[in-house]
Amino acid sequence: MATAIGRTILILVCVGFLAGQFAPALRAEERTDDFFQVVFDVTPKAAPGFEQAFGYAVFIRYDGKQILFDTGANPDVLAKNLKRAGIALEDLDVVAVSHRDNDHAGGLPLIRKARPDLKVIVPEGDTLDGGPVAPLADHMALSANVHLIRTHVDKPAMGITDELSLVITTQKGPYLITACSHTGLPTILDKAIEVAGQDIFFQTGGTMYKFRSMENTKSVVKHLKKRKLAQVSPGHCGIDHGAMQLLEESWGEGYVASKLGERVTLPPPPSAGG
Repeated sequence: MATAIGRTILILVCVGFLAGQFAPALRAEERTDDFFQVVFDVTPKAAPGFEQAFGYAVFIRYDGKQILFDTGANPDVLAKNLKRAGIALEDLDVVAVSHRDNDHAGGLPLIRKARPDLKVIVPEGDTLDGGPVAPLADHMALSANVHLIRTHVDKPAMGITDELSLVITTQKGPYLITACSHTGLPTILDKAIEVAGQDIFFQTGGTMYKFRSMENTKSVVKHLKKRKLAQVSPGHCGIDHGAMQLLEESWGEGYVASKLGERVTLPPPPSAGG
């Protein structure tokens, strides 16, 4: 009798283990928490099953919206990583491409094929691949607490004068997601503060440190500190050993390593009236 019970328990344990191993990934709409997840990048570390490649794309779930910010450089890699993350293209509410460079817009054919009628939000003046776009002149609300902002510089930085970034307002403070920061991280941060109406708590994404001098990076760090930015998490073109070391030394525990495929839980939205 005891042997039979033991066998039954063993079978149930094995079945449970196998079910866990082969269960499909949770679809984004089945998750109850709000988060952002880098789904295209070359961070020093990556979650299992995610393919690293130069480019940038971030999935955001907030205020009941599912948003893809940028598309990386390769449709196949983007498709693989979205599948690994359990993100279905048909469930996306918004797609925004920060600027026309291929490492941010190169995965767009995947979106166009799956959602041919979806207008992709771009900076005013960008046409991308000729598909339907929704040009953004200044800033717009994607939901009550999520805004896209456009920044512009008269002098092109590596060929780019206009760029989109994304601001998520939470109980802890606004989170800023940048693409490449061609228009300058100080400019983007100041615009984000203007739109959010408060200091930015957290910044992640591209920063262009990699392509600028250390002196320039130091001046940017000084500005970010002056603006009371609490946490930094460089990714994409912000991944540079010299700059990352400076940021880590400058922010200490406020330095957060970015990781491809890692879901970063976002604090709840601000309570009504405050």
